[in-house]
Amino acid sequence: MTETDSMFAPPHLDHDALVAAQRETLASPRRRYGIAARGLFSLLDVLYGRRRTLSKFKMLELVARVPDQSWEQVAYIAVTQVHQQTGMARRIHDRVLESRAQQDNEQWHLLILEELISQSGFQESRLKYYWVPQGIAFF
Repeated sequence: MTETDSMFAPPHLDHDALVAAQRETLASPRRRYGIAARGLFSLLDVLYGRRRTLSKFKMLELVARVPDQSWEQVAYIAVTQVHQQTGMARRIHDRVLESRAQQDNEQWHLLILEELISQSGFQESRLKYYWVPQGIAFF
């Protein structure tokens, strides 16, 4: 692992440090969601119900990957345009590494959820769990 890779790797905390970090997070005040987030949550509740289900979480993982994938595509174009400015090109490349790690994280979530849904025997609607997430991700 290079120094750059380790910069973007998730921290490796022991059990006590994880518990302390969780307590700190839970003790912090909740932030108010913006209008776009509230609109998205309302849309998802209408389409998928308010209940938390594995299929709903899987759909969210499908949508959550899109910004990282989009950023990576744009970053490659940017590196091509600024390749002579090595410092800038390197910073963009470092962001791509971070984005890939985030994409991999979302991909693992997606694979785990897909396995759990498959094991449960639940039959998902292709429209609700394939086409609608693609439409949400597009916009």
